[in-house]
Amino acid sequence: MNIDITLLVGTCDRYHMLWKYFIILADRYFEPECRKIFVSENTKVPSEKYETHLPGKLKWSDRMISALNDIDTEYVFLLLDDYLLREKLTTERVSRYVEFLKKVDGNKMMIAPYDNKDAYEMEVELH
Repeated sequence: MNIDITLLVGTCDRYHMLWKYFIILADRYFEPECRKIFVSENTKVPSEKYETHLPGKLKWSDRMISALNDIDTEYVFLLLDDYLLREKLTTERVSRYVEFLKKVDGNKMMIAPYDNKDAYEMEVELH
């Protein structure tokens, strides 16, 4: 199963100490095979599996826009460097998220833990 998606990791140079741990957990839990890009300022991520987009010391939003301009996939899965995955995010599950976005003509989706299931509504079951 192939998904037209890029994993984009928003960060900045001063959080470089988090990158190693982010990569360990993302490699363990983010299953889809895709392009993976850290967006920082001037410091390259220490990994051969992840690209680093380095537009310089711009505002965070301007750095993200700069990276998005270089992405040619239909979908972007955005994580921040301190959003550490704790469970497997399978290719099948991400595929269902993409199908849901297509079905509702959506342009973004936020995935959050279900700490309080009564606080969330879903029209489509994604099990």
